[in-house]
Amino acid sequence: MGRNHQYRLTHNHDKSVRQIIQNLIFLIDGQAQFSLESLPKEAEGDFYLQQVLSAWQALQQGRYEESAGLFHRILKQLRPDLFPILYGQVWHLYSRCLDRLGQREAAVSALLLALDVYRQHSWSSLEGKALPELIRLFLLLRDWHGAIHYLQYGLSTRHVELSRKQKIKAIRILCRLYKKTGKTSEMLFFEQQLRVMTS
Repeated sequence: MGRNHQYRLTHNHDKSVRQIIQNLIFLIDGQAQFSLESLPKEAEGDFYLQQVLSAWQALQQGRYEESAGLFHRILKQLRPDLFPILYGQVWHLYSRCLDRLGQREAAVSALLLALDVYRQHSWSSLEGKALPELIRLFLLLRDWHGAIHYLQYGLSTRHVELSRKQKIKAIRILCRLYKKTGKTSEMLFFEQQLRVMTS
């Protein structure tokens, strides 16, 4: 009964629920690249959208354990082939919950799954949001090689657009990491790039 009841609620308040969820997707993405018109409109879709909204609200209100539990439950049920937009972003938001709970290794694993979905579907704006979060987690875990890998990826991929300021910041971090890991030739190479960009 719970699932059918959820759908009746959604059906009776279809317009207002869709407007709320549309704003939710805009908040996750940051650039309002996606709209609900690109999602299936079956009952199952509305059910998942409502569940994501509840989990997202819990995250925004600092109820991290509750939010993580809700996102975990959604991921067990959500079909990535039908709802790839939600699937990727639920992994992304689940990663944020785990990070807030201090479970950073699990947060990295969840964010890597989100990043994989974003790459598969060429969602560059979402990929651009995930990469800094992933690099930050690697730095907090003192995983210098992981941070280096994704910094290099961010600088080299055509799917993520970086501003000049972002590129300079990324290269400065790379230089420090190469120094930490004893990779002198790489450090000197990027220091030269920095001099050219900042001269």
